[in-house]
Amino acid sequence: MPRNGSGVYSAPAGGSYPAAAATLIEAGKHNTLIADIITELSNSLAKDGQTQATGNIPMGGFKLTGMGNGSAATDSATLAQAQSASGQWCGTAGGTANALTLTPLPAITSYAAGQIFRFKSAAENTGATTVNISGIGAIAIQRNGAALSGGEISNGQWYEIILSDATTAQLNRLGQISGLEFIGSGVALASNSTLIWGQAGKWFEIQAGSLTITLPALGATAGRTFTFRASTFGFTLAGNGADQIRTNAASAGTLAVAAGEYITVAENGASGWYVVARGLDTVSAATQAQMEAASSNAVAATPGNIKWHPGVSKAWIKCDAAGNINASMNVSSIVDNGSGDVTVNLTTAFSSTNYSISPGSLSSGASRPVVVIAQNTNSFRLQCHDASGATSDPTAFYASCDGDQ
Repeated sequence: MPRNGSGVYSAPAGGSYPAAAATLIEAGKHNTLIADIITELSNSLAKDGQTQATGNIPMGGFKLTGMGNGSAATDSATLAQAQSASGQWCGTAGGTANALTLTPLPAITSYAAGQIFRFKSAAENTGATTVNISGIGAIAIQRNGAALSGGEISNGQWYEIILSDATTAQLNRLGQISGLEFIGSGVALASNSTLIWGQAGKWFEIQAGSLTITLPALGATAGRTFTFRASTFGFTLAGNGADQIRTNAASAGTLAVAAGEYITVAENGASGWYVVARGLDTVSAATQAQMEAASSNAVAATPGNIKWHPGVSKAWIKCDAAGNINASMNVSSIVDNGSGDVTVNLTTAFSSTNYSISPGSLSSGASRPVVVIAQNTNSFRLQCHDASGATSDPTAFYASCDGDQ
């Protein structure tokens, strides 16, 4: 009798099990049982590997333990192999600078899109470059879909290639090697470094203090650029050998870049490097004290803090004589005190009464001067007079206030 589908074995029906003492064991029943057991043992997996599974084996939430490392593409991998990505790590690349060979373990038997391999380079490439993995055949290495031209692979650095199809692999640089680490589309510089032409067009993040970054030696080409971001650490940018870096009319072999700056330099053939862009990397909003001091060029005036600048009015109003505000800034309300007399209340008070008020009026006919007859930190009072000196309502009052809040 076969197992019941859940793995439980039952002896064939009709037998006497277990056997009883002094009772005859019938040959037919005995032989049927033995044959059934033999069949089920043959359907079981032998621990020495003599038999093969003929279906999926559910583990019921349990795990396989004591496994050996897989060594063929069809083997299972241990957790240790998965953690170390041993099937992707190829060690130091073989071959030549422009024709790499990689030998992952286990070896692959064909190329497929999405395969990933990592390696350490042994030489700088000088032109279009290929890779041959597990001896399958050479395929082109590209960066962002374009063939390499030289300098994209540096000696002693770590790289990753991802197969975009069976004929091409896309190159990425990995890790922090000799102070270089790719971050997005840029390169982090953590130690003194000499750049190569294959890095032209990139931006570089300075990640340690007092570094000297040396540009590639100039040649006959013009227009290639390098951009540096010194958010936290200042650094020294140096020309290669006698190459000069030019800023406006001056030139020198080195250029100090302060923390908080960015700078872009471009080659102009053999005549030198030119600074084509330079400024503050990040600009923070000015504090009230900085706005009031009105002296810093390293912080930004924002819509929320510009009111603190001494050259900006802190309050202004246009209102009619009946107590209606037509338009205003930093005015909470007005009070009609009578003919030609209003009090203006401020939302944010001045720090003292030492602020200026520029009053005025809109009127038709005779001149109607406006004067300030009272001034407090949070309010002021205006009066408008006609030609006889009596208070008289104008069509509108105007006032603008300047000072410290």
